[in-house]
Amino acid sequence: MRATLKGIKQVFRREVRQIAHDFNITLVVLVAPLIYALFYGSIYMHKTEQDIPIVVVDNDHTELSRLLIRDLDAHQSIKVEAAETDIGEARAMVQRLECEGTVFIPEGFERSLKNGVGCDLHISLNTSRFLVSNDLNKAITEVVTTLAAGVKIKFFEAKGYSQEQALQAAEPLLGEVRPLFNPVGSYGDFFLPGLLMLILQQTMLIGLAESIAKEREERSLPDLRQNANLSAIAAVIGKGGCYLAIYSAYALFFFVVVFPFYRLPVAGSSLALATLTLLLLVTIIPIAIFVSSFFDSKIRALQFLAMSSIPIFLISGYSWPTESMPRLLQWLSQLIPTTPYLHAFIRVSQMGAGWSHVTGEMLQLLLLAGVWLVVCLWRIRRLFAGIEPSP
Repeated sequence: MRATLKGIKQVFRREVRQIAHDFNITLVVLVAPLIYALFYGSIYMHKTEQDIPIVVVDNDHTELSRLLIRDLDAHQSIKVEAAETDIGEARAMVQRLECEGTVFIPEGFERSLKNGVGCDLHISLNTSRFLVSNDLNKAITEVVTTLAAGVKIKFFEAKGYSQEQALQAAEPLLGEVRPLFNPVGSYGDFFLPGLLMLILQQTMLIGLAESIAKEREERSLPDLRQNANLSAIAAVIGKGGCYLAIYSAYALFFFVVVFPFYRLPVAGSSLALATLTLLLLVTIIPIAIFVSSFFDSKIRALQFLAMSSIPIFLISGYSWPTESMPRLLQWLSQLIPTTPYLHAFIRVSQMGAGWSHVTGEMLQLLLLAGVWLVVCLWRIRRLFAGIEPSP
């Protein structure tokens, strides 16, 4: 036991020196997390769409149609780029991507509404950018619904209804929609926290993988084995412990500085979130060591693991429900720690969950950490066993 502890300390110090003297690993481990966090965070800083350009075709030219145009332009998500009289030109502007949609106000718009007769507004949206079109559709619907309700109320008041009776007649069945957990529908509040955690995971995975691949590339495994006092456990814990210390500090920095700076929510237990993140980092270490141990150069390890970022994110269920994926991908997603972590992360950060709500994910992370550690130790022992003894 004493030899193992001594080996852990020696490997830990050796890894600190290796990170400090290897520019590639330094760049991935110490610089990339900060740059990525600032870069991606700045992209989603505003969090919601603002001033999405549209063109309005007004064939009515009445006070009510002009009021609708002003209300559309006043909405924070909409900017009326132009008011045309030719629907063909308006559609051409959408095709040229000069605007994201058109609103066509037909002739007789005001007259029909004041007479209590329905009138159709024709709305065309560029759905090739589905996030933008969804936000734009919601904003236009809000403006049109509000205007229509006002017209209905005035119509009934003109017939002698009191204001309360007019309100009830205009909206006999009133639905009250309350968005939960993300009340403003902010894409930034949903997407950015998970992206920041993925940055931590992938830079740690790539940095540690480059370190292991470097051992094989430079044929320094005998030196690692010697520093670990011939113990695979000491080699894994010593190397992994160095990265765990660095990325635990990064995680703390993200939660204490980056999240408040970008006004990202942490509605639930901060301690539960910290524990989940620590379990994620612990699980990544044996995965990185095992996978990278099959590469004999840093560049190959980097190429392979860099390509894994997007697939890991997609099958984790963060951006698309796991239940809607093919069964094989559902099973595969449960083998990577990102899946249980991000599922629990959403509940803690946005839904206000505590310890009892994420126990299952914590147990899954512990199980994955144990399984991958066993596999990792088996692989390192095989590598150490293949080292020829020094003459």
